[in-house]
Amino acid sequence: MFDLKRFFLLFNFAYNKKLYLYFVISIFLIFPLIHVFLKVYWFADLIYFCFNSNNRLFFFRFIVYCVNI
Repeated sequence: MFDLKRFFLLFNFAYNKKLYLYFVISIFLIFPLIHVFLKVYWFADLIYFCFNSNNRLFFFRFIVYCVNI
């Protein structure tokens, strides 16, 4: 039988201020890490495309992009 009391005990950490603070901090830390990972992956993909394509104009756009960073 489903016990409602046991179900709400799963969310007991919300009443523990220290655990709640750790939870909130971990959420705010994980978003920048995901963002940085996606940016690095996108940048590596861009480099791969530049050096494996015959479109030289795209390569020069990439150089301009690198200079503007």
